[in-house]
Amino acid sequence: MVYIISGSALLLGAAVAWLYARSRSVTASRELEKELDVNREKLAMAGSSLGSAEKNLEEERNKVSELSRKLAIAGEKERSMQEKYEHYQKEVDKLQEKFKLEFENIASKILKQNTLDFSVSNQKSINEVINPLRQKIEEFEKTVSETYQKGLKDQVDLKAEIKNLHELNTRLSEEANNLTRALKSDSKKQGNWGEMVLERLLERSGLTKGEEYLVQESYRNDKGEMIRPDVIIRLPENKHIIIDSKVSLKAYEAFIGAETEEQKTKFVKAHVESVREHVKELAGKSYQLTEKLDTPDFVLLFMPLESAFSLAIQEQSDLFSFAWERKIVIVSPTTLLATL
Repeated sequence: MVYIISGSALLLGAAVAWLYARSRSVTASRELEKELDVNREKLAMAGSSLGSAEKNLEEERNKVSELSRKLAIAGEKERSMQEKYEHYQKEVDKLQEKFKLEFENIASKILKQNTLDFSVSNQKSINEVINPLRQKIEEFEKTVSETYQKGLKDQVDLKAEIKNLHELNTRLSEEANNLTRALKSDSKKQGNWGEMVLERLLERSGLTKGEEYLVQESYRNDKGEMIRPDVIIRLPENKHIIIDSKVSLKAYEAFIGAETEEQKTKFVKAHVESVREHVKELAGKSYQLTEKLDTPDFVLLFMPLESAFSLAIQEQSDLFSFAWERKIVIVSPTTLLATL
């Protein structure tokens, strides 16, 4: 009997232990399933993120590929522009060397002359040498500028070359200045030279003397004073424009030959003052006040030496205003035709 009870107790204990163990196993299994579900969700999210990352990576690869392609194109353009730049540089070098030789020839001819008397024939010979050189500079500068405007501005900076051309043009003007130094001691000769430059400029523009323009015609103004302007331009509808040439060389030549800044400052101020005096002198003649001529209420003051004109304007920026207040418009060889 005791064995039966003991055996029953053992079986009951084993059953209880099994049920308890099973209960814990079920609970643990459920917790593991929950943890597995969580891990599955995390894995799904990670897979989604991985897909997004792969998509972004592909987009970035495409961008890199496109940038590489553009970089290759840009590199090819840069090489092409560099070749064009080197070509222009060679052309500029050749042109500068040619100008140098021309200038040396001019200087040599001047040194061989036994007189400083500049006749009209001498001036004509000088212009025949200088004007073709100036024209070549302008043509080359125009070519460079047009090329620049067509697309080179973003690839090659040609400003330096254009600046060199301007400097070369300035040196050409300086050579012309040296050729006219002999005029400075003779006011009458200066006036004749200025009138000659004005006439030739009008002739080159296609105007005919005696038809489209008159020289040294005499009239009386409204004050009864006899006036004799250098040139009267005939315009359509019987209208006219009066031009008077004024040459300022003495102070300008002194400025060109000055060796110190103090001297340059002194002579450039004297040059500007000379131009101002010419303005006041011309304004006092009242050329435009005559019933025989239908003119605007101003007169053109022509300065035949371009560099002298530029120097005066650079030194005194209000020189135009000073002249305009006196009904005078200052012009130079490069601005005269545009003004007309």
